Formats: sequence, structure tokens, C-alpha cells
Amino acid sequence: VKEIIELAKRSVQMELSTETAKAIERITEGWAISVYLKIRELSESSPEAAQKNLTNHHLTNLTPFLFNLIETRRPPEAVKVVLVISLFDRSSSGLIEELFRDTEETGLEGEGIKHALLKIKQLESPLLIYLDDDRKWFRLHHLIREILTKRLFQTCTSDQVERYYQIAGAYFAGQNYFE
Repeated sequence: VKEIIELAKRSVQMELSTETAKAIERITEGWAISVYLKIRELSESSPEAAQKNLTNHHLTNLTPFLFNLIETRRPPEAVKVVLVISLFDRSSSGLIEELFRDTEETGLEGEGIKHALLKIKQLESPLLIYLDDDRKWFRLHHLIREILTKRLFQTCTSDQVERYYQIAGAYFAGQNYFE
């Protein structure tokens, strides 16, 4: 509880009561990434919404809690992009553009993809980890990646997922990236 209070002070300059910190710990199951996201969510909420959120017992499961934060805080095209890149150990703007080149299949057009890329790159959170100094290559935190991949498999057909893997394989080969 003390660590949660300290994290709130340092990350969003927010003073939490012991009771609020205990509620955050209960809701997030103590997972550091979830605690951080919940604190961010509370700092951006009205006091009434924050209180309601802390007493909402259906959020006690980590997976729906994390996905709810992502889905409600990002435009739909960014959610789609994040779901798809969860399939891969690493991503880049070029890979994302390649994955969503076929607008009939993906439902995203050029401007939607650019907007989604911008939103993803603006994330300054533990969810997005840059792999190089140029911030060209990045990956999702492994816990959130696992959750998003499960969600992707619920929303896409196996043929769509296979197609994403094929496109990514060709892209990685074209970049001489073999692992």
C-alpha cells in the first residue's frame, strides 16, 4: 500500500489515501503495470467517477481491467493496430503500414493508420518498450501483449491471423531481420 501511495505521488503527483491505495491493490491484484494504469486512470477522472471505479467489483479480474483501459482510452483504429502488433516480438511503423496496406481486409485506411501510429508512439508508459535509440523498433510489455493476443484471437479469424504472420514474415525478411 505504501508503494502504491508513493507511485501515485511520483508518477502523477497525486495524493492517495490508504483506503484508496488498498482498493487499487485489490482491483489490480498488485500487478505493477495494473497499479500504474489504475493510478493514471484515477488521476484523469472526476472524483465521483474515480470513487465509482474503485468500488466497481467487476474489474477485479486483471485481464478485463487492462483491456478495458486500452479499449476505452484509444481510438478504435489504434486498438485494432495494438491488437495486431501483439502477435509480434517487435514492431515498427513500417511493419504496421505493411500489415494494414490492404484496406479492404483491415478496414483501416491511410489516415486511420497514421493516426493510430501517432497515438501508439505518443504512449509514454510501461506498456510500450522501445528497442533502439531511434525509437524505430518497439514492443509491447509481455503481460499486456499476452492479454491483447488473446483478445485478437477472439475477434479475428484464424485466416486473418495467418495472413498477418505472412505479411510480417515477408516484411522482416525484407529488412534482413531473421531470428
